[in-house]
Amino acid sequence: MRTESRRSPVFEFAIVGDGIELGNVKYGTCDICCVGLLYKIGFPDDWQFCGLGRLALGQLEARHPDLIWYTTAQGRHARGLL
Repeated sequence: MRTESRRSPVFEFAIVGDGIELGNVKYGTCDICCVGLLYKIGFPDDWQFCGLGRLALGQLEARHPDLIWYTTAQGRHARGLL
């Protein structure tokens, strides 16, 4: 899903396993400055620290290979991804 922001496009996708949504990711990109910003990544407590955040980051890098990625200050776990 893509929604427009004043600053840059915002995208969202779900991490799914066996047809069950395990988490979701919201991020923005700026092709002009070659930057991607991970706004929010969320997983239920049962699925945290299982490598799903790294999987999500891998998806972002595959979708936008020319961008440098940063996170917001949403939480210490998300900041540890990059």
